[in-house]
Amino acid sequence: MEIAGIVIKDFKIVNKYSSIVKSKTGKYFCNDFARKMHGITNEMANEKGKLPIEIMNDLKNIRDKYFNGNPMTIIAHNASFDISFVKKMFADNGSELTSVNNNNELDYNKIFSRNVIDTATMALLLRMQNKLPFDRCSLDNILSYYNIKMSNNKRHTALQDARSTASIYFNVCRLNK
Repeated sequence: MEIAGIVIKDFKIVNKYSSIVKSKTGKYFCNDFARKMHGITNEMANEKGKLPIEIMNDLKNIRDKYFNGNPMTIIAHNASFDISFVKKMFADNGSELTSVNNNNELDYNKIFSRNVIDTATMALLLRMQNKLPFDRCSLDNILSYYNIKMSNNKRHTALQDARSTASIYFNVCRLNK
């Protein structure tokens, strides 16, 4: 439905990216629950969205500009959930996903590193060390603990979740020093 990221260099936010994903056929498919949660309609996707190949090119350009062509590390909360959608978008559009040795510059493994930072796992490890006071390391619990404010109408948008995850990452890294 939507993809977003915050570009971090030296613990500073240097750029952001956000796009609604439009399917190759020009149709946007999601269930009513997701549509209601994210507030993205078929009309919005078709009017403002980008095709996956355009998004893949955008991500390659971000990699080239900020990371000198080296694969980017994804930082996400419950990262495997988000990565599964990104990998599906790449696979559906010709990425090999299994090898970094092919010639496709839009290959997932050439744009993203195998290394992933999951803030939910980081928080769980800190909780196990009694550095965080809650049992469930949900995004809401962590945001509340660090007093990170989110606009209710932006909750569950990809860009706001990326911003929140970046804030959590910065706070967890400070706490763990």
